[in-house]
Amino acid sequence: MNRILIGILLPLLVSCARGGGNERVPGGKPWSARIAESFLARHPGAVTNDSGSTVRKWTYEQGVMLWALHQMAIHTGDARYARFITENLDQYVQQDGRIRSYSVTDYNLDLIAPGRALLVAYETTGQKKYRLAADTLRRQLHEQPRTHEGGFWHKKIYPYQMWLDGLYMAEPFYALYARMFNEPGAYDDIADQFIRVIRRAGCTITAGMRAGRSAGQARQRDARRASGEGPSGGMRWDLWMCWTMFRPGTPNAKH
Repeated sequence: MNRILIGILLPLLVSCARGGGNERVPGGKPWSARIAESFLARHPGAVTNDSGSTVRKWTYEQGVMLWALHQMAIHTGDARYARFITENLDQYVQQDGRIRSYSVTDYNLDLIAPGRALLVAYETTGQKKYRLAADTLRRQLHEQPRTHEGGFWHKKIYPYQMWLDGLYMAEPFYALYARMFNEPGAYDDIADQFIRVIRRAGCTITAGMRAGRSAGQARQRDARRASGEGPSGGMRWDLWMCWTMFRPGTPNAKH
């Protein structure tokens, strides 16, 4: 999957689905439907099925696009979108809830991103395997290594690094799981993840946050030596932050 394409496509698709793209085009369909239908045609059966990405793995790209298609299902009532979501998930989620190509002990926040789709599938189908898979992702967050201040490491291979990307990957699932399964104590932890990054990222969101924060400055070659701030920032990371805070919602939210 071309990550640049997803970065362009997702905001268009979701904003269109929420009412910003109802303008009709020749042929009578709104832009949201045309974009979504084009995606389904180019990716038969799974987000990762295309000529540019033939590797079948549990990826954050699936999380991004499955949630966008879930929004399309809500706002159009078209059953194709819900069917695509479950067909995609079924290529990875086994009956006992194990997820193919996924390992908890990688402690990779990117792999939490498809978790919202699992919760949607469980809500709509009642199939236990989706709940078991979501429980596995929740267990990862429980065990996820943290900085000394309590922030999630982005991945085990990136010790002491907090990334804005990680907020998008983990916190919406974390919040939705907490809401569905009555974990009110999780909300403080979720809020604290944002607070820690904003305090430590080195500048305001609107000015372009640094990509992340390294709490172990001496351990990270790509962090600024004095402050631990990541060396890069700007629009891409601002976009991750904005999408994270764009209301995670509930599986049946319509407003």
